[in-house]
Amino acid sequence: MPGAALAFLACTPSAAETEPPDRPIALSEPEPAPEQPSVPAPAPSSAKPRSIADDESLTAGLVEFKAMVRPVKGGLDVRGVTLSLEELKAALPEAERGKQHDELLGVRLLVVAELEARHSEPQKPGEPAIQTKAGSWFSATKLVSAEIIQPAVEIQGVVRRSKGLFSVGKHMVTSDDLSWSLSGAEVVGKKVRLWGQPRTYHCPPESQCLIGGQIPMFDVARAEIE
Repeated sequence: MPGAALAFLACTPSAAETEPPDRPIALSEPEPAPEQPSVPAPAPSSAKPRSIADDESLTAGLVEFKAMVRPVKGGLDVRGVTLSLEELKAALPEAERGKQHDELLGVRLLVVAELEARHSEPQKPGEPAIQTKAGSWFSATKLVSAEIIQPAVEIQGVVRRSKGLFSVGKHMVTSDDLSWSLSGAEVVGKKVRLWGQPRTYHCPPESQCLIGGQIPMFDVARAEIE
């Protein structure tokens, strides 16, 4: 039946009519990669040394202090801390590293170091007697820097007794300083040359002192008899 066929064709939608209308195509975005745990950059060291005044006791840790260099068995003494000559020279500015042992005696240093408290242990029964340090002291686990802030001062003069001390020129010197620096030699009346640092001792109000309440002292690091 031609009529029915035409009716069927007329009612059948065309291919274009069966396609859905244009609509935006949703593009699937890629899944974000899982976040990696962030590793913080190491913080710069901001530790500052604790400054210790001349009249304060040393403490353990990173400290800064001033002291005169004296000789000691096994090296150089800097306010009770023993350093080797090589260790001290390595910590100095490059221009100062050529100084020899005697040239460093009497200089005043500004030292930055990591200090550790040490304590002597009692000798056990039966152990051989060995000469060691007694009591408590500090050792430098790390010498950060050393700077010469005052060169050694040289004075000379005849040694005379003066009120329990000794006078050399205009300065007063303790008997201990003259004894150890000159190996116990009798020096009264003799001319000596001393290297070290001058300092002013302020007398307490109740003590008998020189005019003005001050004594010009001299701390000895090296000495010679002329």
